Amino acid sequence: MAAKLFLLVLLLQQSNTPFTGSWLSKVNDRGAILLTVTNSNGTVSGQVKFFVQTEQQGTRPVLLPLLDPIIAGDKLSFKLAQSEARPDDIKSPALFEFVQTSRTTGKLIGTRASEHVEIVLSKVQVVERHF
Repeated sequence: MAAKLFLLVLLLQQSNTPFTGSWLSKVNDRGAILLTVTNSNGTVSGQVKFFVQTEQQGTRPVLLPLLDPIIAGDKLSFKLAQSEARPDDIKSPALFEFVQTSRTTGKLIGTRASEHVEIVLSKVQVVERHF
């Protein structure tokens, strides 16, 4: 009985890592990046939705799955394919690390070649609306 209870607690801990949930950054008071992370039975997965803002087309979402997500210590590392986010640029995937800085905020750090970017994300509750 004690072994079953320990296994249940272990599975609950694995499925609720600090990174699970949705994390949002905003630009011009609109969503810019939405990182969604899930952990099912120790398997980490997720996606990033970029909200590309242009004057001519308004906001256009670009959805990319997390590639090779790994949790190591206090960091979630993953890659994103560049071909969908930047069709004119088909170089190697961009590397990202997400570090949770508090229960409700985190920092997304992206690197690729000579580019380096750091973006603050806030944990949000996402409600799907179907019309």
